[in-house]
Amino acid sequence: MGVADIAVGVAGVRTHARAAGRGGTPLVLLHGAEADAAMWDPYMGELGRHRRVYALDLPGAGASEPGPDADCSPAGLAAWVGRFLDSQGHERCDLLGHSLGGSVALRVAALAPSRVRRLVAVSPAHLAEAVPAFAEAAEELLAAVVRGRASEGRVRALLGRAYARAPDDPAIVEGARFWLRPGVRAFLRQGGREAARPIPPEVLASIRAPTMVVWGARDRFFPVDSARERAAIIPGSRLVVIGGAGHSPFEDKRRLFMLMVEGFLSGPGDG
Repeated sequence: MGVADIAVGVAGVRTHARAAGRGGTPLVLLHGAEADAAMWDPYMGELGRHRRVYALDLPGAGASEPGPDADCSPAGLAAWVGRFLDSQGHERCDLLGHSLGGSVALRVAALAPSRVRRLVAVSPAHLAEAVPAFAEAAEELLAAVVRGRASEGRVRALLGRAYARAPDDPAIVEGARFWLRPGVRAFLRQGGREAARPIPPEVLASIRAPTMVVWGARDRFFPVDSARERAAIIPGSRLVVIGGAGHSPFEDKRRLFMLMVEGFLSGPGDG
């Protein structure tokens, strides 16, 4: 199955997406930090067997560029997803997000309930408490990027602290490129910083879409134990913990993850 590129201007964002499949309720995929829509390419064919699938570059990532008037706050991102659906002729979607994308997906479902039929949040950032070393380094990194004080050396040093790796580790060097992008700074300064903060309980309680929260039992950055109480706030939600998986269970336990997602998405919406 081929994957096509889509470029469209919506909500002040020059938006890029990857698309595959056809028919059914469309599925929108949202990536995490230090990634872009291409991270979903290995899964698009399988997910697109029974539906249209769109993997969006979040504003500032990949080829999606926020304009100076783009609203990247949680409410703005909810509107952005809705207007993207409008541009493709869809009223509603299923939504799957990972890490930062999982946090954004939860907020979109809360703020635009009529647009989301079913929701899968995979290791959503800040639904759980981050381990202290990661949390402290991440907070310093975000502040430095927002203030324009993020040199490559400083970003690599902070990422090295967060991930317990050397600053010259190839993964750290690649991650630094993401945070040094002008679009990422614009995203954070134009409201996106709020999307990287803990989600208020009242926001979680307002989600109406059937929700499955997926976590890896070996997540080193956001341990699952601290997510249980917050996940339970989402009405009727289901928390699934995958043994032997880390922060990206779709990579560590792909077959099990895909079976769970397909089973969940085959169910009815909220009516």
